[in-house]
Amino acid sequence: MATLVLIQKRKECARRRELYEKKREHQMFVKDVLSSWDKGGSGTLTFQEVSQWLSSIAQGQPATEDEIKWVIVMANQQKTNNFENASIAPEDFSRAIEAWMSYRECKTEIDDIFKKYDLDSSGSLDKVQLKNLLGE
Repeated sequence: MATLVLIQKRKECARRRELYEKKREHQMFVKDVLSSWDKGGSGTLTFQEVSQWLSSIAQGQPATEDEIKWVIVMANQQKTNNFENASIAPEDFSRAIEAWMSYRECKTEIDDIFKKYDLDSSGSLDKVQLKNLLGE
């Protein structure tokens, strides 16, 4: 019985250590992002700073304005139309990078879908085009 309790305690301790390490890694990530890209010293990344950060992650390929807006919305988990003062706070950096990397990994597929269904080359799918895509 004592052995089982000891094993359980060791597992709990290992789990706490793992959580601590993940938290520490995240703190280092946030610190690195802020020190590299927060040129204004605000403690957040402005629209322009997000643009530069995303472009660096995409190996110098500049992010479009729409891509930057999308990442900000995904990171903040709030829809906004005012991107003039939009920014990403440190607690949202992970969501921003996850959204951006997922998008970059699927960009070719997304572009192919738009070539096929965005017949008017508007850059968006209207209801009929979306229905055609979803009906496939």
